Amino acid sequence: MIKKILCGIITVIFLSQSTLYAKENSYTDNLSVGVQSSGLSSTGLSVKYALNDKFTLQGILGMLGTVSNYSARAIYNFKQDDNFKYYGYGSVGVWKYSDYLANETSMGFGIGAGLNYDVRKLDKTLPPLFLSAEIGFDFINFSYYSYGGLGVGFGVHYKF
Repeated sequence: MIKKILCGIITVIFLSQSTLYAKENSYTDNLSVGVQSSGLSSTGLSVKYALNDKFTLQGILGMLGTVSNYSARAIYNFKQDDNFKYYGYGSVGVWKYSDYLANETSMGFGIGAGLNYDVRKLDKTLPPLFLSAEIGFDFINFSYYSYGGLGVGFGVHYKF
């Protein structure tokens, strides 16, 4: 529990420093921070950084749940229409399962696809919040716990 709290504090410090750096250097619309629930993984903090119009990097600290994960994603933006931006992703990370009977850690990876929606499409005065919905497949090999398969994920991110 203390490790999770410490990770959360370090993440908040990192995010606040990254945001200040981005604002000072005019890197607008590249950084977004939010909450992500991806596939079968747990829910947690998420940071996205758009490298350009096509590629985005994402880090997820999924600390809420019996299964936690620390993963990174490479996101490829396929297409954008009037309302949605469609994307595919590949992820790699470390997943940890912990309960009163077993405690184990395993490397894993995943693939998936989804869409983003800018809530400012509803009203231009709303903040730059982006909602995402996705479907993905996680491949994690725990010894004592059967985990992996098809899952649905959701996210909410604020773009700086």
